[in-house]
Amino acid sequence: MTDMDPIIVKGLVGFMIPVVLGMCSYSLATLVAHIISRTQRQIYFYRLVYLILFLVLCCFVYPPAETFSGSGERYARALRSGYGVQTMAASYGMQTYWVWLAIAGLKRLKKANDNKTAFYDGSSVKL
Repeated sequence: MTDMDPIIVKGLVGFMIPVVLGMCSYSLATLVAHIISRTQRQIYFYRLVYLILFLVLCCFVYPPAETFSGSGERYARALRSGYGVQTMAASYGMQTYWVWLAIAGLKRLKKANDNKTAFYDGSSVKL
């Protein structure tokens, strides 16, 4: 990673910002859900609700939109310097947020089973 093209660095930064925001929002939603509730069903529900709220907030605060105003020469210079790469990478990075929602939806907490935690003494083994 010593001689990276500046355009590649802009693309990686643009992609990683939404990915890290999604990961942090999942962690924060899980933490808040555990603080608010102790029952398994409510933790599952609150995690999903907070992730959806963070998604809406992230779409308003960090939009991967691209706007440009200026002359043709300025636009040509901007394209040569990598203009648009970071916003395009950010739009791809925002799509990883759906993965965090899927993980939260699939991560249902399991019911405790008393038989699995019972101590086995070996008395029912036949030789």
